[in-house]
Amino acid sequence: MRRTRADTIVIYILTVAIILIVVYPLFISLNVSLKDNRDIITKPMALASKLKFDNYKNAIMKGNLLTSYKNSFIITGCTLVSVIALSSMASYIFARSHFSFRLKNVLFFYVILGMMIPVAVLLIPLFKMLNFMGLYNTRIGVIMVYTAKSIPFATFILTDFMRSIQADFFEAAEMDGAKELAKFIRIAVPLVMPAIATAAIFTFRDVWNDFFMPLIFLRDPRIQTLPVGLSRFMGQFENQWGILYAGLNLVIFPLLLMYYLLSKQFIKGLTSGALKA
Repeated sequence: MRRTRADTIVIYILTVAIILIVVYPLFISLNVSLKDNRDIITKPMALASKLKFDNYKNAIMKGNLLTSYKNSFIITGCTLVSVIALSSMASYIFARSHFSFRLKNVLFFYVILGMMIPVAVLLIPLFKMLNFMGLYNTRIGVIMVYTAKSIPFATFILTDFMRSIQADFFEAAEMDGAKELAKFIRIAVPLVMPAIATAAIFTFRDVWNDFFMPLIFLRDPRIQTLPVGLSRFMGQFENQWGILYAGLNLVIFPLLLMYYLLSKQFIKGLTSGALKA
């Protein structure tokens, strides 16, 4: 269908509007992070008259954000690797028809059922389990909880893409003598990279931004993550808004970098889903 000039103008206007809606909060956050508390309270919407880069220095030094950064990267990175590895292998088995065993579909729906259960409902059982295993107040315990929480969604996404791979690819590999592991690594994984990127982005975002789990399961400040570390700037009688927003910008940067690095694969995943639908 041929696009008219009016359609093009409307598309450009909507695109600019969406960009402004997305960029405006980031600009406000950057502007507030460069102001002192007095200017933030008296002139909240005005541009910073004097750039106060000390807010970033104070956020790192006073809030001990370098340690929080390290903890967030360890927990998020280990969770991401575990989720992608386990969910991709599980999806390969669920999607391939020659892996036939009793209750296969039941097991798949049992895994997917994890998407429907709020983690808050499981807090007391999780606390008792981690405490019994000696993993309460440890990074490993939180990584295990995050991995179990994230696997259902990643498995759901990857299984759908695995099923779309034509059997001819695997049959050709079998004729060349490829074993099951080689077919998985050399054929399945490269062909579902858009789905892997999609699952990775959502997993990274959910774990990196989460405040609730580290607050409950990590009581030692030395192993707490960034969202919990930022809460130290919120006091009962005074809030350090400039330092808080500086810390928030430091938290946002890895997310933006993640989206940028995986954006092409992520868009491929979205368009592939649209074409299949």
